[in-house]
Amino acid sequence: MTDKGEQLWNIRIISGAGESAPTYEVFSKASGERYTFKPVMGSRCQQEPDQQEARFCHECHATQR
Repeated sequence: MTDKGEQLWNIRIISGAGESAPTYEVFSKASGERYTFKPVMGSRCQQEPDQQEARFCHECHATQR
């Protein structure tokens, strides 16, 4: 959903019933490629303020392509 409450046509939930952070799939609007991701918002992410570099995020949130 957008900030205005509109659904995004190119994103869907592909797993997560009962999980703390569901897995989503996003379709590229330009190429049509599909990417899966787990969002940080709503997860149990406990990142410390001094760990804001991308490498710290990728340790938990990276997915295999």
